[in-house]
Amino acid sequence: MSLAGTGTQTASLAMGGETPSVTGTTEKYDGTSWVSAPSMSTARFGSGGAGTQTAGLVFGGTPGSGVTAATEEFTGETSADNVKTITTS
Repeated sequence: MSLAGTGTQTASLAMGGETPSVTGTTEKYDGTSWVSAPSMSTARFGSGGAGTQTAGLVFGGTPGSGVTAATEEFTGETSADNVKTITTS
């Protein structure tokens, strides 16, 4: 699966993975059940995750070929407008 994860036992996010193709899927867990959350802008597997369910990051990974340095922020909202791609200048 190669998911990235963040959060606690009762408030977490699972992001990305490959089953059998690379996905940008994000799921939220509330301690009882999983629900769909906004998908990542860059689908990938083997990435890292940090933070909480309402202030989480997913970074790096493999989008299928090569490696990405993409970093995205999740705010816990249910709208894709709240998933931000973080860049540097």
